[in-house]
Amino acid sequence: MLNARRTGKRPLMKDPLAILAVEWLANTFDMEVVLLIRHPAAFVGSLKKANWPHPFDNFLQQPLLMEKHLSEFESEITKFAEIEQDLVDQGILLWNIIYSMVLKYQASYDQKWIFIKHERISADPSREFILLYDRLEIPFSEHVENRIAEFSVVKPGNQDSLRRDSKTVIKNWHKRLTESEIARVKDKTERVASQFYSEEDWLP
Repeated sequence: MLNARRTGKRPLMKDPLAILAVEWLANTFDMEVVLLIRHPAAFVGSLKKANWPHPFDNFLQQPLLMEKHLSEFESEITKFAEIEQDLVDQGILLWNIIYSMVLKYQASYDQKWIFIKHERISADPSREFILLYDRLEIPFSEHVENRIAEFSVVKPGNQDSLRRDSKTVIKNWHKRLTESEIARVKDKTERVASQFYSEEDWLP
């Protein structure tokens, strides 16, 4: 990273769980932070589709993290660490942990960091990336625009793990989760999710 800075390059770090250390990362490496906000059902649906369980015992092995940021979730984290839970419930707890942190950061860094919804970028990737590049003071070229289109405006038959029709995947969670699972996600994330999403955002 230091070598990249010396040569004028701007490295990109992408890590969903870096949310728990983003304040330290920003202060230590003078990072420009972009926090992507994702609908809880979309987040849980992705974990379910990929069959990605989360090792909650990792949190318990970090006492400073638990004390400073995750104390309100300690009993749930302990339960999930001791007995593996359903993937949907794992996703719910993980989403609540992540976006409780996002709320805290918004209160402190709303004018300094960039907070943007995943659904907003997916609905109009070209426009939103132009705005994002402008705010980050990164040149936006025709090549960049073409690459964005290549990876976000593709026909369904040509989709892969990287290239997707971004507009059609916004509410894919309605296909990945059952109605009862969606209701469970909505109910168990309501306290935090209501700060980001309205009732309309839960409709098909």
